[in-house]
Amino acid sequence: MTVTGAMRAALPAVLIAISAAADTQRVFRVYSLGFADGPSAEAAVRAAVSEGGRVVLDEPNRRLLVFATGAEHERIAALAAELARPPTMVRVEVRRRAIGRAVDAAGALGVVGTVGPGGTRLQLSPRVTAHSMEENSRNVQTLLVASGRSARLEVGERVPWLAWLEARALDWGLVSARIEWAQVGAFLAVEPTVVGEGDRRRIHVRLVPELNGIADGRPARIRFERVATELIAAPGETIRFGGSGVDREFYERFLIGVRGGSETGNVEYELTPTIVEPGR
Repeated sequence: MTVTGAMRAALPAVLIAISAAADTQRVFRVYSLGFADGPSAEAAVRAAVSEGGRVVLDEPNRRLLVFATGAEHERIAALAAELARPPTMVRVEVRRRAIGRAVDAAGALGVVGTVGPGGTRLQLSPRVTAHSMEENSRNVQTLLVASGRSARLEVGERVPWLAWLEARALDWGLVSARIEWAQVGAFLAVEPTVVGEGDRRRIHVRLVPELNGIADGRPARIRFERVATELIAAPGETIRFGGSGVDREFYERFLIGVRGGSETGNVEYELTPTIVEPGR
């Protein structure tokens, strides 16, 4: 067969058409979720698939089943690898102390509260404190949380100011009626996020008060987003919080809690977040 000049001229267009047809032909592939959150990964991959394709979340087997074009699979493979990457881990050590009288002098961070659309923000300034206190009880809770995820810190297994806190929930439209709790405890949702790179990395920690328990035989929760507290610290920096700022009355009543059958008075918390480096 002789290839004429006209055929040579048309050949690139033919090859492009064949390539385009291959790119639009859909094939089925499976992607492991790895460390990714299933629903979030499904939403991200679905956005990369054109009309006619399909994305199915197989949560029990931690994978995504995807029917898409070759070009879309190239983008999805890169996205899936990024989503499945192990997250940065943050260790959050929280010290809780109930106070009365005694002498304590130590370096600390001053906290000034402001209110914005995202909740309460605290600005920090170094200071040295010397005040009277008596340590009635003290304990430490350590949480290991993936950056961008959430863990729960127990405040009290019983809630002395439950009626007052429920009244605030009603006033703020968080519930439509009082809850008949079978059991209820006070918790702080701890949500750390690592921001920045290298020596400039900082840990943004969001704290959201919650009431969690059982009502009518089912799990029940009230989440007080309105008084969420946001802190920013360098890795290893200690921040004191609780009982100050514009939401002082709420936190003074929420952070009391009851543990082990003993009543607790004024409470202070110290939070120290650190980044867990890989292999440690």
